Formats: sequence, C-alpha cells, structure tokens
Amino acid sequence: MAAQRRGSLLVAAVFLVVRVIIWTSGGRFSTLYLGVQPQLLDPAQLRAHPLRAALSTHIQPPLYNFFVGAVLRWSPLSARTSFGLLWGACGLAIVLALHDFLRELGARPAVALIATLVVLLDPYLVALEHSLSYDYPVAAMLVVAVWSVARYGSTGAVRWYLAFAVTVTAIVLSRALFHPLWLALVLALPLLVRPPTANVRRPAAIGALGLALVLAFMVSNQLRFGSFGLSSFLGMNLQASVISPMPPDQVRRLVADGTLSPLSQVRQFSGYQKYEPIAGPCRAHTDHPGQPILADPQKSTGFSNFNAECYLPIYRQLQTDALAAIKADPGRYVRNRGTGIALFFSSPADTRHQGAAMNALTDVYDVALLPVDHVVHMEHWQTTLGGFPFLRLKISLLLAAAFVIVAIRGVGAVRRLVRRRDPTAVAEVFVWLSVLWVAVVGTTVELGENARFRATLDPLLLGLLVVAVAAGVERVNRARRASAT
Repeated sequence: MAAQRRGSLLVAAVFLVVRVIIWTSGGRFSTLYLGVQPQLLDPAQLRAHPLRAALSTHIQPPLYNFFVGAVLRWSPLSARTSFGLLWGACGLAIVLALHDFLRELGARPAVALIATLVVLLDPYLVALEHSLSYDYPVAAMLVVAVWSVARYGSTGAVRWYLAFAVTVTAIVLSRALFHPLWLALVLALPLLVRPPTANVRRPAAIGALGLALVLAFMVSNQLRFGSFGLSSFLGMNLQASVISPMPPDQVRRLVADGTLSPLSQVRQFSGYQKYEPIAGPCRAHTDHPGQPILADPQKSTGFSNFNAECYLPIYRQLQTDALAAIKADPGRYVRNRGTGIALFFSSPADTRHQGAAMNALTDVYDVALLPVDHVVHMEHWQTTLGGFPFLRLKISLLLAAAFVIVAIRGVGAVRRLVRRRDPTAVAEVFVWLSVLWVAVVGTTVELGENARFRATLDPLLLGLLVVAVAAGVERVNRARRASAT
C-alpha cells in the first residue's frame, strides 16, 4: 500500500510538471465551443437559470448542461480559468485512478507507472483536456468507475459500490451514448458476482436509485416533449450517419417515391430557417412560450438552438427517414459502417498550434501510434464531412490493437466470472462492456465524430495495452529462462 501511495504521488507530481510545461510553452484552455456546441444550451440562459435550463433540455441528458451553468453562475473566476482548472482536475483524476486500478489488477509498480505516463503524455488526451466538451469529464468518470468497481471487487465494501454507482449514473446523465440498458447491466454485475460485506439491500437500493433517476428524466421527456429517451437528437445523428453518405440522385428518387421526406435533403445540423419552408414557422408549446431555451431557434450567441421545440417533429421525421433509407439500401448502410470504424480509430483532435511542448509530444505519438494513411472518398455523398470531397485520416494500428487486446482480456474475465465467480474480474468485465458498447453503438448511429467517441476510452485502452505488452514480455522471458535450464 505504501508503494502504491508513493507511485500515486509520483504520478501527480509528473502530471503537474508536464501541465506547467505545456502552459508555459503556449498551451491554453479554450472556451470556443461554449456558445457553439449543439449539445450546450444558450450560455446566457445557463448562467441565469442553471437548474431550470438543464431540466428543460431534451437534446441531451441534463447533467453536463447543469454543470456548465453552475460554473458560469457561481464561479468567482473567469469561464476560461474555471473550466481550465476543472478539466485539469479531470486529467489528474484520470491518471491517479488509472494508476491505482492497474495496481489493483496486479501490474508491477514500474509497469503501472509507465502505463500511466503513456496516458498522461498523450497529446490527443491533453488536447481534450484543454477544450470545453463533455468527452474529457466522461473519460475521467469512466476511469474512476473502473477503479471504484475494482476496489469493490477486492473488498466488497459498500462505499466502493456507492462510488461506482454514483459515477456510472453521472455518466448516463451526461452522455446519451451510454444508455439505461448499459447502466442496468453494469449496476447489477458487481452485486451478482460479489455480495457486499454489509447488508445487500443497501447497495441494491443505491443502484436502483441511480436507475430510477435516469428513468425519471426519460419519463419527464415523454410527458413534456413526447420523446421517451435521454436525447431527442437521434434523428439528426442518423441523418448524418445514414442519409448524408447516399448519392444525391438516390435521395431524390427516394423522396420522389415517398420513401423519404423532403427534410432528408436539408443538410444536417442546419439552422431552422433551412427547414422552415418544409416544416413551417418555429412555434413553441403553449405551456412554456416564455422560455427561450424551448421557444427561440437561435441562441444569444447567434448559433442554432437545437433544443427549440420546433425541432422535435424534424428529429422524429429524420429518424423515420433514416430507418427507411436503411431498409431501402441496407448494403450501403453496412458498407458505410466501415468508414465509421476507420474514423473510430483515427486521431480525435488537432494537437498542433498549441505550443512547442504539444508539438513535440505530437511528433512522438504520431510515430508511436503506428498511423496508417486512409482516404475517405465522398465525391458521391449528398453531404460530405467538413464540406470536402475527400477526408484524409491517420488510423492508429496501436489503438486498434489495444481494442482487440481489451476485448480478448474481457472474454477471459467473463470466463473467470462464470467458472470461478472471481470478483477481481468484475472491473475488466466492466471495461469490456463499456468499450464494446461505445464501439458498437457509436459506429451504428454515428458517422463523423467516431474518434471523439473512442477518445473517452483511450486512457483505459492505452493503459491496459501497456500492461498486456509487459505481461507478454515477461512470459517470453520466463520461457527463455526455462528453456535455458
């Protein structure tokens, strides 16, 4: 335990030193997306009424918007400084929790330290740490959840299950990618494998409360907006994933024969004025016409307010259109999942132009991640990614290998659970479930920001990759010593 504590202190010290170097060389936190992100409500409304605004959102779960609004309203520091410190705290939480999890997993102190340093220095994760989006806090919560459930698996202490349940519930209330089904699975798994040392009813009630909180938000969305789910935005995402890669002539034919609606020909994520000739003027529900978050199709920043109620019929129709397009041409949809997989393993962020230190780290990782050039040809797409006829990607063979290794380790952990009910395998099964969930669900419904989806998994993928490589090297060395004798 003392050695683990010394390792954690060393990790924290290196993290702070590296972040100071990045800051002094020009790296700065950016709040550029504060008024731009579709997932974020109008910052003026968030600042004025954080809770009311968050509870009035239907395009996303409420927690991230509430968190941003609370910081804007109550932090005595500037938005840039406040979010920069908080995202830095997320980074520190990632490396400390990852280091302790790898030690819980049985990794040697040196291996756990090296694996954590690989994550700590990753320029793509550092770039996320310096940009306002929910990806980095979600990545931090995933690692903390893994660490908490690993501690529960080894001790059976209720406090660790409580920490795990609170964290995974917060993930679902922050990111619609993580569905209540995923939440139910991961909440039940530890209790089925490792009964707690105290009364089992307490942790079971804790897990049920987290699931009930999520379901209450979904029911509220159904009653208020007619959308039973964590996000009404699925239709727009499916349009980008399914209809945009189709040839314009094919889309026109499907519109002409009534398979698709004319809305499918409007570029995804357009302002409401593009939809108005088809959908009519933007009108809010009579129950809350005085709330700009629901009534005004434009934010005070000038960007589209996709949470305006008049978008709801559009989202529903686009979801219907996307499903009809899949039925009309399933082969094209399946082939385009290949593009989604390529995007999934590509670089998620631009790490250049953020100072000399970041440039140096990028030079190293651009080689270490074993990139392979890949071109996505979009000349025949109805709507291309970024508006360009083709997209150049760098697919990381190392991250793909890490994904495969985590999947294989997960299968092994499942076997240990089934055959021996080994409670120490719970954490690896949780990682396996989460990695597969993000990869499969993300690739199924998304085509564009797949790398950003994967980035939330990178600390776990890279950390477990280093541990697996070290274990493989150790096995080879043991075999050589045995053969030598």
